[in-house]
Amino acid sequence: MSKLMMVMVGMLALSLSAGCEKSSDSGSLGALDGTWRGTTAGRPLTMNLNQNGTSLSGSYKLENPDFEENLSGTASSATAPATAVLSGGADRQFRITFNSENSMSGGFFKGSTQVGSVSATK
Repeated sequence: MSKLMMVMVGMLALSLSAGCEKSSDSGSLGALDGTWRGTTAGRPLTMNLNQNGTSLSGSYKLENPDFEENLSGTASSATAPATAVLSGGADRQFRITFNSENSMSGGFFKGSTQVGSVSATK
């Protein structure tokens, strides 16, 4: 086999194996998980979400004054667009719509009362 032919075969094998690796990694992260940053009730909001199918869990942090707690809930779909109710401690919850994989909006509730609108991106 000529040197040129061996180089070409090697490059083809490398490109095929790289393609396979990328394909297997593409399902490792959910479409809705990640770090979301925005505001609610006039306060900076950071929400870190982990996704397993339609199940969501993680935490959120509000600033000024600082407050942080865990949350969990279920989305209507594993991909956007989807709606979700994410419950924190006591009777706090986010009722949100994932407009896309990079944009969410909705409300922050204490009990049945909405105390702020939510707008965030990742």
